[in-house]
Amino acid sequence: MIYCPRIVLRRWRLQWKRRIAASAAHCRGSKDIMLALQHGVDVIYHLDFAWKDEAILRALEDARDRIFVGPAVAVLDKLAP
Repeated sequence: MIYCPRIVLRRWRLQWKRRIAASAAHCRGSKDIMLALQHGVDVIYHLDFAWKDEAILRALEDARDRIFVGPAVAVLDKLAP
């Protein structure tokens, strides 16, 4: 994983919004997903371990009107009834 300071993420996000472009993130762990949500990423892919964390699932549910999620097959299998 590449470390990216939060201030860099904020600046990057503002530049994207000025260009009217969507931003995407490939997030696997809970911390990655939460960081993407906090910084307003538009599309989140993979979410491999989201099903293990209720707080992440609630945060994704709260943000469902502003983000697009492309989960991995394993997540769909774990969350299926």
